[in-house]
Amino acid sequence: MNGKPASFILDIGATRTYLYPSVVKVVPEFEQNGRRRYEHITGVSGDTVQDSIVLPSVQLSLGRAILLSPATVLLNVGTGNSRWAAGNLGYDLISKSLPVILDFKQMQIVFEAH
Repeated sequence: MNGKPASFILDIGATRTYLYPSVVKVVPEFEQNGRRRYEHITGVSGDTVQDSIVLPSVQLSLGRAILLSPATVLLNVGTGNSRWAAGNLGYDLISKSLPVILDFKQMQIVFEAH
């Protein structure tokens, strides 16, 4: 993520990709360069409004370069995953990378070359 290593959760049921508060520790310029706002999130567990930072874009490398644009960093996520993960990769990001293979036997995701 922007040239720095990060662990993510792959959530193929999520429609949007969100970054978690830990990314601000890894890439502090996100907080300086982003715009603060409240993000309305609808999910399996219901609706919530989260304090967030929105960045024009973040460069990710998932076997190849992928641009997350815009990139939303949720600042008050309280799940256990948000303590160790940099974010939740959703279908919006995966669809920019098609074709992909989800190999559950090997527990890997393969981004095929264009």
